[in-house]
Amino acid sequence: MESIVDTNNHRAVLSMLVDSIVEANLQTGGNWAVQCQRNDIRLTVGHYYIFVIDRNGIWLALDRDLIDTTNCLTELENAGWVHDERYGSYKDKYQNIFSVNGYYVSQSGYLMGWSSVSISQLHFAFINSIITVGQSMDSRTPNTHSPGVVQYLRNTLGRTVPDPTYE
Repeated sequence: MESIVDTNNHRAVLSMLVDSIVEANLQTGGNWAVQCQRNDIRLTVGHYYIFVIDRNGIWLALDRDLIDTTNCLTELENAGWVHDERYGSYKDKYQNIFSVNGYYVSQSGYLMGWSSVSISQLHFAFINSIITVGQSMDSRTPNTHSPGVVQYLRNTLGRTVPDPTYE
């Protein structure tokens, strides 16, 4: 897992992942999964990858409605946010676009944006949107959960990290 995460920001990146896991656990009652692939680590909530760590940086799904209401896209881009042209948005169960997806790019100070422009708030709002209008988790997803990643996060950061419950 160390080879996937940027060594300069290792603890900060993992802390962001834990923040997302904790929020997903609170909002979904434990209906999430984290997977460790060869080239990335993914957090899935409902039918959606919402947080991915790979060599390009940190890929996040953000709440489109909140971005539109706060008109903060320029501020996000100034904090190191880059819209993902390939997987730029998700559709909800009614086929309406309800996310804006993209990367933090690896540059000096890019992790500052997690709190300075409320990217975490936009990200957590998307998790809440999944509960109300998102597609349900595929029944196969719980089988892809990697409990070893959760244990690694606990050991590395010394933080409490919940386990999914799959009700």
